[in-house]
Amino acid sequence: MPAKVRKRSNGTYQLAVSFGSKADGSQMTHYKTIIAQSKAEALKAWVLFASEVQKGQIIESKKSITLDDFFHIWMSEFAVAAHSIRTQETNIYLYKRISKALGHKKLKSVMPLDIQKFYNNLKEVGIKQDPNARTRKQGKQYTKKDQLLSATTIRKYHVLLHELFSKAVKWQMVIDNPVDRVEAPKIPPKLKKIYSDELINKFVNGLYNEDLKHKILGFIALVTGARRGEIMGLQWRHIDTEQMTMTIEQTNQYIKGEGTKIIKSTKNATSMRTISLPQYLCDLLKEYKQDCLSFSKELGEIWQGSHDADDIFVFSNYNGLPMEPGSFNHWLTKYCRKNNIEPLHPHELRHIATSIWIKNNVPLQTISSRLGHANTVTTQVIYSHLIKNSDKQCSEIFDDMLGNNKCR
Repeated sequence: MPAKVRKRSNGTYQLAVSFGSKADGSQMTHYKTIIAQSKAEALKAWVLFASEVQKGQIIESKKSITLDDFFHIWMSEFAVAAHSIRTQETNIYLYKRISKALGHKKLKSVMPLDIQKFYNNLKEVGIKQDPNARTRKQGKQYTKKDQLLSATTIRKYHVLLHELFSKAVKWQMVIDNPVDRVEAPKIPPKLKKIYSDELINKFVNGLYNEDLKHKILGFIALVTGARRGEIMGLQWRHIDTEQMTMTIEQTNQYIKGEGTKIIKSTKNATSMRTISLPQYLCDLLKEYKQDCLSFSKELGEIWQGSHDADDIFVFSNYNGLPMEPGSFNHWLTKYCRKNNIEPLHPHELRHIATSIWIKNNVPLQTISSRLGHANTVTTQVIYSHLIKNSDKQCSEIFDDMLGNNKCR
């Protein structure tokens, strides 16, 4: 058995604690080198070291892996199964910048200060390259602000690093999470958008002049509050015009290098839902479905979609293949410009739908279920600014009642 404290020639002391067993049954010894002024001081350090070993706070590794090594382990052993393809794609993109700054460091050697310096670097002007450099028109100024990463983007790097080290702690590859010792990048409060009745009416009225396909696209987004990917993933088997319902059970996502891909699951378990549709929209859908079926037969061999009516995508390209989700954005941008409406993103139609429901006193539980939120807390957090306005209306209801009765 090695001596528990041994003085070395260079003035340092080696501490040795025997605890645990190796795979072959032999005893395992843990070592640590310290600087001490005397053997008595070294013995005190040994007591602390022995306590850490016995509590499992000392991580032993035959190979001291780098952060890059661990990222690949984390991806293959955890993220591939736990995260959606889109999330995996995003994490790989984010990690490229992390790798350049910290990837070469040993996993156990990454300090809070290293992470803080990385965050500070992300805030520097010029860290973001001009995404439109090749197509930017001459004469248009490229400001310093354009070269800055947004606070939201910087926060994403923090979230990914925290998740990586949390898993490393759980897998007993490091003792603690250094990201916990760094202040998370702050995101400036963003003013919540309130959608006026004028904007909503202008948006709705403009849809009546659209072709049938895009008229339905706009109305589905507005009356269901469904997410873009959920809408673009609809097949006719998900639409029941007799029962006046729409079932959401899959999403359409664009994956870089793979193109459009149908994911046979939604954002979370509660996202799988069946929601009601208004009669007017169902009448439009009946007409549109007949047009789709007739069109698929006319194209013959050009048609690459399903020949089973139920499996044809509600929103497909001319050849029957599902449209890319981005096509929704392209249409909406042109639509807003044509109708003199401030630019909207497809997800904002989800917010507009919610604002209409809250204004009309639809129960929060119903709204949460229709949106596919995990619980009403999620709905309350996202739409707290709208709920406050609705809450004020609740008190105003009693103004006349209390005023009329004050003299009695």
